[in-house]
Amino acid sequence: MQASAVQHVIAGLNAVGVSVVCYLPDSLLKELYPALDADPDICTIRVTNEGEGAAICDVKRKHSDGREDKYIFVRHVEQTENIVIMGPSDHN
Repeated sequence: MQASAVQHVIAGLNAVGVSVVCYLPDSLLKELYPALDADPDICTIRVTNEGEGAAICDVKRKHSDGREDKYIFVRHVEQTENIVIMGPSDHN
């Protein structure tokens, strides 16, 4: 990840008011983690697996009932891990 991209990510997180970030270290985003850790407005939590991160970050976004966030997260996990968690839905 280029340094300019790292700064854009940090600026974007700050702009929308993100104050807590959980991350599971990987080589793809390794340049981002030190910048997250160094940002005084963001509390970072390094996790050991995706489930731990999901449990820690189980907070509702402003204007969200939480179900939409969980649905989006589960669909993301299904796609990235190539697994089925919820199965087909009439709504998508």
